[in-house]
Amino acid sequence: MNWDVYLQPRDVTDDDGTRSSTTPKADEDRPISSEMTLHLPHLGTVSAKLILVDGRMRINIQADQADTLDALKNQRQSLAEAIVKNGQQLDALTVVRYE
Repeated sequence: MNWDVYLQPRDVTDDDGTRSSTTPKADEDRPISSEMTLHLPHLGTVSAKLILVDGRMRINIQADQADTLDALKNQRQSLAEAIVKNGQQLDALTVVRYE
């Protein structure tokens, strides 16, 4: 397992290659990222990246095995509902093949 939590630099480029339009004034306003990669015996490699910006969350989950990817995609809506139900604002939740 690898896990990292960090403040992103002030000049942030989003996953889609666009630059963030906001200019944070303090460290508290900077995006917070958390990246975790798990190497699981039956599920393969699963990676999750969470970005929290202005109280809003973006999550990208990646899996390298097709069965794991399908299971995660099938449960994506349930995960999104659970996150919102617990008081988080969710901007995006993507599940893609790990590369």
